[in-house]
Amino acid sequence: MFVLVQKNIHKSINSLKLLNFFFFCYLLKQCFYFIQAGIDGVWGTWSVYSSCSETCGGGFQTRTRLCNNPAPSGGGKPCVGSSVESQACDTQNCSGMYKI
Repeated sequence: MFVLVQKNIHKSINSLKLLNFFFFCYLLKQCFYFIQAGIDGVWGTWSVYSSCSETCGGGFQTRTRLCNNPAPSGGGKPCVGSSVESQACDTQNCSGMYKI
């Protein structure tokens, strides 16, 4: 338990405060929960866009990303924003073409 706590304590705590802190944690037997810093999520890279939903006349395509660079843990915040993005595609007129 001491090793986990020691790795997560902010370096500015002086020695006396550190000793008092460990004593307090020892009494409560919850040191790790008190000082574990959460890791906030960060978005990974976007995937490539999907195929267009239409061959002409206007369609859409999407791409996705994961909140895994790193994923949130230890009470950290989730990624902010959307995991899906869309854009218009194949917007040319279908006249003279067969729409598939």
